[in-house]
Amino acid sequence: MESEEDLVKKERVVEARARNISHNVRCTECGSQSIEESQADIAILLRKNATVEPECPHEDEHYLDGIHLDVRTYNDV
Repeated sequence: MESEEDLVKKERVVEARARNISHNVRCTECGSQSIEESQADIAILLRKNATVEPECPHEDEHYLDGIHLDVRTYNDV
């Protein structure tokens, strides 16, 4: 069983990975900002909905797939 400290560390690593990816994905509304920096509705939605799997540190493509799916869904509305 993991200690609370281990869980907090793992959560921080996951958040850092997600933030790193978000810094490299451009907002589809403004284009000049990353989704991490942008305050456009789509960027806020992407930040809320996209998650990184903590057990799969090399599977960041999964996170990007989630972003692409959300963008397609948002644009269809």
